[in-house]
Amino acid sequence: MNASKTNILDTQMKKFALILIWGSSAIMNIQGETMENAYLNETSFPIIKNNHVIISGCSGGGKSTLLSELASRGYQIVLEPGRQIVKEQTVIQGDALPWIDLKKFLDLALSRYIHQFNSQQQSPQFIFFDRGIIDALQLNQPQPVYFENAANKFKYHRLVFLVPPWEEIFASDAERKHDFKSAKREFDELLIKYKNFGYETVLIPKVAVKERADFILEKLGAQTKHANAPSFFIARAKRLLEWNKEKLTSQSSLNVKDIEELFAPEFVVMANGKKYDANYESYYEFLNKFRSNIASIDYNVQEYISMESIVVMPLTAKVKRTNGKEDLFDAIMLIKFDDAGKIIHWQEVYSIR
Repeated sequence: MNASKTNILDTQMKKFALILIWGSSAIMNIQGETMENAYLNETSFPIIKNNHVIISGCSGGGKSTLLSELASRGYQIVLEPGRQIVKEQTVIQGDALPWIDLKKFLDLALSRYIHQFNSQQQSPQFIFFDRGIIDALQLNQPQPVYFENAANKFKYHRLVFLVPPWEEIFASDAERKHDFKSAKREFDELLIKYKNFGYETVLIPKVAVKERADFILEKLGAQTKHANAPSFFIARAKRLLEWNKEKLTSQSSLNVKDIEELFAPEFVVMANGKKYDANYESYYEFLNKFRSNIASIDYNVQEYISMESIVVMPLTAKVKRTNGKEDLFDAIMLIKFDDAGKIIHWQEVYSIR
């Protein structure tokens, strides 16, 4: 990286640091207000959000694994409310459970689906929903008209992706009490419900999870769209911190392949003004020495600030050593990514308390 580009990054970092020091609380308040006002003041129906993509289908068909794969690629995921409701009702010994009081359970689910639909920040990137409002509709059973009203007023992307019945990987659990036959019947009903409300259903093939994710993104034409979305790079920055916590301890496993997950083949590391040109092999050697006396690392990030492919994170880092000593660092971390979301520049300014 030449001197002019380095100076640009230094200038950007100083700019972001000033924003953080003087305005982070104001920024968060404004964002919260904007989201709430957008939710409360929207009166033009139907509301159509073409970046809201539903993944639904047969329970036990690999939907959760697929959503995890999309999340690992930097996409935002909105989890199914049904499972959370079951967990909550079980803890409080409530009766809003599908096998006790289905109407009460569906009312709760519908309310949460609508809240999920409206509470996502505006983004050019696709947001993937684990099921949607239409999943709460009952076929050939009496149900209040407000369920249909909700389905008509809040519209997702026209393509709805459905995982088909897949008996080989089906498994019931504490929140999924029905058998494979019931799950297959649920899938057949979903096909009808989504088509009744004008959606085009797309069956996800029974292939490996990475191929499933590729299939969905190809259908959406999304392979390169993520490159311009700030949320994509923020997700990658968050993954870096999680990666550090997983890999940079003396007891963890680390190999060159792990580094390839997040870093470009060649990248720059700068720490308190010292610059290092790195590649997979050299960074692997450095990290093995760096983590030799580290028992754990934890982060408290004050804010994620993104401008194009650069993410700045003011944070505190707590490092526990294998001898029991703890160090607390105040830091500002700047990460620059390439279009594929791989790190090409990592810059830190830090001080120990």
